[in-house]
Amino acid sequence: MTVVPLVLLSLQKTNMLEVKNLSVFYGRIKVVHSIDFSVKKGSCVALLGPNGAGKTSTISSILGTVSSSGSIRFLDKDISKMHTEERVKLGISIAPEGRRVFSNLSVFENLFIGSAIREDRKAADEEINAWLKTFPILDERRDQAAGTLSGGEQQMLTIARALMSRPKILLLDEPSLGLAPRITRQVFELIQDLKAQGMTILLVEQNATEALKLADFSFILNSGNVIASGSSEEILNKGDLMSSLTGVEA
Repeated sequence: MTVVPLVLLSLQKTNMLEVKNLSVFYGRIKVVHSIDFSVKKGSCVALLGPNGAGKTSTISSILGTVSSSGSIRFLDKDISKMHTEERVKLGISIAPEGRRVFSNLSVFENLFIGSAIREDRKAADEEINAWLKTFPILDERRDQAAGTLSGGEQQMLTIARALMSRPKILLLDEPSLGLAPRITRQVFELIQDLKAQGMTILLVEQNATEALKLADFSFILNSGNVIASGSSEEILNKGDLMSSLTGVEA
């Protein structure tokens, strides 16, 4: 799959995102417990673990949509107290779990909203058309309400919309959830192409085997704690850990 060329930072392997002593709260309930992890520029890092492990809560804290404590540094700037809009303007974008398109708006309008923070309006409009050409099925449905699209089409739209802000880091929350195998392959091919272009990616994904094929490094969460970390090869070689992630005996 050929994706729209992206304007990215140098691939110098320094940390773009650093999370230290991060805890996440829903009311008085702590769901993530003082975790540390980092994401290097140009890398793909996966957060893996069972349902309820705290993965989505962790990724939401980076965008500032849940209550948290600890330190979150992005491009060597402390963003822990920043509002979500400020974090997006700095270069953080998310394709959320469950797709969450603007159902009553057209495909084109969804992409337009994704580019709302950009001042280069002409370039942004050209990029919308480029993404539509990348996904011909979306181009066919450009004036169609996004809520009428299939699950796979909505997922492609969600990722394209997240990229319209030209982020420096892309947060992907369960991009393959609920998709047919053929569409899942297309989604992972898209992620691979983005990674090849140098996009920095933080990936939350239930399909641990496929995520590990993409990720340079992974952190395994369970009950809100980091229980293991390592390269894809290291994780794949831990039979007991892979069994817990995939539900299949190693």
